[in-house]
Amino acid sequence: MQRTIRNVLLAIALSAAMASAFAQQMRDPTRPPSFVAPAGTAAVRESDLVLQTVLISTERRAAIINGRLLRLGENIAGMQLMSISESEVQLRGRGESRTLHLFPAVDRRDSKPSAAGSAGG
Repeated sequence: MQRTIRNVLLAIALSAAMASAFAQQMRDPTRPPSFVAPAGTAAVRESDLVLQTVLISTERRAAIINGRLLRLGENIAGMQLMSISESEVQLRGRGESRTLHLFPAVDRRDSKPSAAGSAGG
C-alpha cells in the first residue's frame, strides 16, 4: 500500500515537472517596446528617434530617447541634444535642427478669449 502511494506521488511530481517544462513562456510586461534597441546594438537612425519621457528637476534636465537617458549636450544618431522642455526636445546635427515631441499626436494651443466672447458680457 505504501509503495502504491509513493508511486502515485512520484507520478504526480513527474507530471508537474513535465508540464512546467512544456509551458509557454510569458512575455515580460516590463520589457521595452521592440523599436527600442538594447545598448550596444546597431546604430539608431535619425528617422527612428522617439522621445519617451523628459526628466526636469532643479538639479538636472534629461530626456529618454529610444530607451537611452540623455543629458543636455549628449548625442544620439549623430544629433546633439540642445534643449529640453516639458513636452519636447530640440536636437541639432549635420547642419539641421529637429524637434521631438513627447505627445506627437496632441496639438497644443493656448486658449485665448476671443474678442467677440469678451464683448458680449
